[in-house]
Amino acid sequence: MLQGEKYDMHFKILLLGDSRVGKSSLLQKFVGETVNDFYVESLGVELKETIRNFSNSRIKLRIYDASGNPKLGFLLNQYLSIAQGVFVCFDVTNSFSFDNVENHVKKVKAAHSDIPIFLIGCKSDLSLERSVETEKIKNLAERLGLPYFATSSRKDVNVSEPFMQIMQQMYFLSLPQKMAPILEQHLNDYLNSLPQSNNFSSLFTTRSAKENLLIEEYKKNFAKLCQAKEVHDLEDFCRETLDIIERANLLFANENPILSVIATSPLSKTLGKILSDLSKSAKDFIDLPAFDSNKLTIS
Repeated sequence: MLQGEKYDMHFKILLLGDSRVGKSSLLQKFVGETVNDFYVESLGVELKETIRNFSNSRIKLRIYDASGNPKLGFLLNQYLSIAQGVFVCFDVTNSFSFDNVENHVKKVKAAHSDIPIFLIGCKSDLSLERSVETEKIKNLAERLGLPYFATSSRKDVNVSEPFMQIMQQMYFLSLPQKMAPILEQHLNDYLNSLPQSNNFSSLFTTRSAKENLLIEEYKKNFAKLCQAKEVHDLEDFCRETLDIIERANLLFANENPILSVIATSPLSKTLGKILSDLSKSAKDFIDLPAFDSNKLTIS
C-alpha cells in the first residue's frame, strides 16, 4: 500500500477469473513484487496500489485481486460496484477456466454496461501445456468485443501493457466529467456578457437571433460530448465545433461588415477557447489543430 505519495487522480481495477489462473502473479509482477513459485490462494479480495504517469498526471491504480473461489463469490458484487475497469483472466493451460470467461464477463456487464473489460490469457509461456487454442481465444474476444492480451508473469510478457492501456481508457472516460464544468464556464461567461437583442447602444456587444441558433447547435453537440465513450465521439465534437466557428465568423462578417474589419466573432473566440482547453487535456487521444484564442487562427 502506498502511504503519503501524491497523485492527481485514481482508478480502480478488478481482476476476475477462476482460482489458480495466474491473476495474483500477474499483479505481483506489475507492481514489482516477487512472484511466488508456489500457489497461494487469495483470501477474498486483496488490494495492491501503484502510481503511474500519463498525460502529465500521476495516476494511482488501486488493483483488486478477487479470489476465484466460488464460495467467496458473494464478495464480488461489492467490488464490481466500484470497479472502473476489469480484467477477466484465464489460464491458457486450463480449458475449464476459459469456458468460464463468458460468465465472468456477464457478471461485469450486469453491474456496469460501459466500463473497459480486457480479456487476459495467463501462463502463455507454457506452450507445451497449452489446452486453449489462440484462434479460439481470438474468436471469443472478437465476439465479445474485448481486447485480448496473452501474458506471462514468469517471462514478463505483456505484463504492463494491459494495465497501462486500461488506465488510458479509464482516463479517457473520465475526461468529459473532468472537463465539462470548465468548458461550460467559457460559454456561460460569454452568454452572461451580452444582451439578447441588437440595439444601437450595444453595437459592440450584441448577439443576434441567428447566432443564438448556432449556440443551441453547439449546446446539443456539447451534451453528446458529455456522454463520450470513444475517441471518435471526441473527434466528432471537435469537427462540429470547428464548423460552427467557421459559420459564426461568416455570420459576424455579414452582420457587422465594418466591425469585422477590426474584430472577430466573440462566439468564435469563445468556442476557440473551449477547443484549446479540450485539446490540451485530450492531447494523447486526438490531434487537434492548435488555437490562438485571441486571434482565432488555426496553425
